[in-house]
Amino acid sequence: MKQDINLKLNQKQTITLNQNLQQMLKILQFSSVELSEFLEEEAIENPVVQMDMDASFSARAKKPTTNNDASLEDELWQISEPSSMYDIIREEAMLLDFTPEEAELAHYMIDNLDETGYYKHDLQITADDCNVSSYKVRQVLLKLQTLDPAGIFALDVIDNLNIQLARRDDISEYASVIINEYLDELCRNDLRAIKSNLDISAEELQTAVDDIRSLSPFPMVKDNRYVRYVEPDMLLTMTDEGDFIITYNDSYNKTLSINPSYYEMINNDSVDEATKDYIKQKISRINGINSSIRQRAKTLSMITTEIVNNQKQFFYSGELYFSSMTMVDVAKTLGLSESTISRAVKGKYIDTPRGIYPLKFFFHSAVKNKSGEKTSSMTIKEIIKDLVSKEDKRKPISDSKICEYIAKMGVEVSRRTVAKYRGNLGIPASSKRKRLLE
Repeated sequence: MKQDINLKLNQKQTITLNQNLQQMLKILQFSSVELSEFLEEEAIENPVVQMDMDASFSARAKKPTTNNDASLEDELWQISEPSSMYDIIREEAMLLDFTPEEAELAHYMIDNLDETGYYKHDLQITADDCNVSSYKVRQVLLKLQTLDPAGIFALDVIDNLNIQLARRDDISEYASVIINEYLDELCRNDLRAIKSNLDISAEELQTAVDDIRSLSPFPMVKDNRYVRYVEPDMLLTMTDEGDFIITYNDSYNKTLSINPSYYEMINNDSVDEATKDYIKQKISRINGINSSIRQRAKTLSMITTEIVNNQKQFFYSGELYFSSMTMVDVAKTLGLSESTISRAVKGKYIDTPRGIYPLKFFFHSAVKNKSGEKTSSMTIKEIIKDLVSKEDKRKPISDSKICEYIAKMGVEVSRRTVAKYRGNLGIPASSKRKRLLE
């Protein structure tokens, strides 16, 4: 049997990034805390790093083990370590009056707690897995529900709202009845049906509804104790003359120092070549990391300068004066790629006179006005927020009316766009915002 062998040559374009470029892009994308952790690991793993001189590069670089004030330093160490939601709940649960059996059960239940604060794990499965009775599970659950924030370990929305109600003494007497018997009607905003069934006045009903709406449907969402620590990469200050000063925060972004003794070893004739090559590789790696950190600082400073130049009115006067700006715009101005801008601003924050903001906050799409100029979507959102805050709650302003108002300002936006922005702001439709006052 004759076999034919055919050789075909195909051309294929590929993009290969060298190791230095890969390292630079990786470090560019790190947040301050991530970069600090990366340097900490590098200092431990790379023998040429000058540990004693560079121990201050991270507040968490080395945990002190021998010191006259060891107990205090241990305590400060624990405070500086970012804790997860579950770690903090475990610490608080230790203060509850649990038997050893209950403590073990509590740890199991904490591990199975939903990230929004609900305990959605089946109670019978919980009992079976822990080899305890359903009654014991209920006992431990009730104790865990006494933890903060109010509503944590609730089994469902009604349970959550009832737990929150029990902690407050300023709630309408009708709130509990509405939650337990008329929650569906409340979700549909069918206030007339609730008013009729309870036979109460519109004012009494509205007070009860307002009280219920002040409760959180997700107990963990707004509890800022569980937000990871943020260290701003950039600092913005304003002089008395109104000028801005931009500073790169290097407290968490220091470079690594190389122990001089390793340079001596390279020049020492008694050291074998294999050892010298190993040391050279490790020194080259540190030099590459430090170069990437300096490039990171330069790139962030350039981007921040462009942000401040474009958003001066925002920093002076607030969000109504937000200017439109996209990553594409900044990339063109700085001569960088959009992907570089995206990497650079990811997870980065700036501390400003108006508060701490993620750098991504300053990039928004725009809508053209009648004269062809652009109005930032952020500005339009602020207008929507302002209009809704001032509306007559008996006759909430519709999306169409908001469009008409914005059009009078010279900006043409569609009703669909207004609805989208309103939804982004977490503002319900006008039918859901209506208050029943006779």
